[in-house]
Amino acid sequence: MEKMNTEGKELRTRVLVGLSGGKHSYMAAYLLKIQKYDVMAATVVQDHNRETKCSVNAEELQEIKDFCKRLGIPHFLIEGNEAFTELVQEKWISSRIEARPWSARCGSCQSFRMELLYQKMRELDAQFLSTGHFAKIIKMDSGHFHVHSVHDLKLDQSAVIQMFADEIKSSLILPLASMGMIELEKLSEHFSLKNIEDENRECFVGEESAQILQSYSRLVGERQENTPNQSTTQVTPEEKVPEKISVKLGQVAWAWGMKKGSPFKGFINQKDVSIPVRIYPKTLSGLWIECESPWEVELGEEIEVYQKKGGGAKLLLEGVISLKTQSPLESEEEKVWTF
Repeated sequence: MEKMNTEGKELRTRVLVGLSGGKHSYMAAYLLKIQKYDVMAATVVQDHNRETKCSVNAEELQEIKDFCKRLGIPHFLIEGNEAFTELVQEKWISSRIEARPWSARCGSCQSFRMELLYQKMRELDAQFLSTGHFAKIIKMDSGHFHVHSVHDLKLDQSAVIQMFADEIKSSLILPLASMGMIELEKLSEHFSLKNIEDENRECFVGEESAQILQSYSRLVGERQENTPNQSTTQVTPEEKVPEKISVKLGQVAWAWGMKKGSPFKGFINQKDVSIPVRIYPKTLSGLWIECESPWEVELGEEIEVYQKKGGGAKLLLEGVISLKTQSPLESEEEKVWTF
């Protein structure tokens, strides 16, 4: 973290921390500061569609500035209106018009913010980028990266990190990766941080979004009256399967080095249970998952498959459920895509 230049002056590794207003990003900045990094902070702001749950309002922005002043670190604003419209809002509009599910995790929003933070990191000549995410990144000799879950699955965000480009993963420092709830609570008390709970509210559901969608719908000659929210489609009691269920995944992101020519086993690790599954690759971006345990799923839900059960496991793939069936697939040939 520290080294000397040719004049004998101390040089410190520069890190840009993305501050979203959440307490975990505050903790990341504090931990890096006490580790003697040269810490700077940045916040992505956008005026377009403040109904999104990631939008930072004036009060939250002032709290971020006050925190940076208290910690003695510079704070920068990154204007994200244009990128938000192109990379998030237009994708949402397209999904609604085509009646496709929109993920509650909103990977488009996560990725657009990280891209802007990464660009700001390079602009400020920083060596690393940091966030308050909970995940572990393992660098391979090949230069590629594997993402692992943290041991406390209630905190784990490895699936979010997996979405980012390798150049972003290579720059990331995640100070919270090895911390548990007790340490986090102590840090929260130390800085008197509010115990912010996830409101679990959906993006793009207010009056502004309805007006935007109505305008776009007229352009394509369609009516979007009472459009159902696909990302929260519930499984009815009749659809719950006590024994075997198969689901088809689309938009699959594979971990580097995965062999996709034959079936393999994995685990879907949730907060309180690990579910064994069998994976049947079909195409580079699609596959079937077969499970013999009780498993309630929703169309549009994002699924992650890990190498082993429990926390601290390597993430193998992630994707979005596009189809589900209560009956097993008829044959191995139907399941497996041959290369």
